[in-house]
Amino acid sequence: MKKPLFVILALLLFSQAYAQKCLSNEDIYAMCRDSVSSSVIITKMKYSECCFNLASSDLIEISKNKVPDIVINEMIAQMGSHKRTGSRGRNPRVPKSFSNQRN
Repeated sequence: MKKPLFVILALLLFSQAYAQKCLSNEDIYAMCRDSVSSSVIITKMKYSECCFNLASSDLIEISKNKVPDIVINEMIAQMGSHKRTGSRGRNPRVPKSFSNQRN
């Protein structure tokens, strides 16, 4: 009886430890504070689920936390691509020849 309970508990703890949470403003602040390079932060954003708060007041707070402009711009782009696609994934590129055609 103890073994199945232990296995279930171990699986729950393991899954929680490796579950990827949504990347937030606070995560970006922490990476900047710990001197993670802008290019690494941007790569992390591109391959993570992002849930940034980007209201005007949030952008002021982001700047106060000394987040580089290039990172802020990518945060905005990440959240913008989520709105356009209506999903959490990256927005697929549409060739210009298709986007410029009229019906």
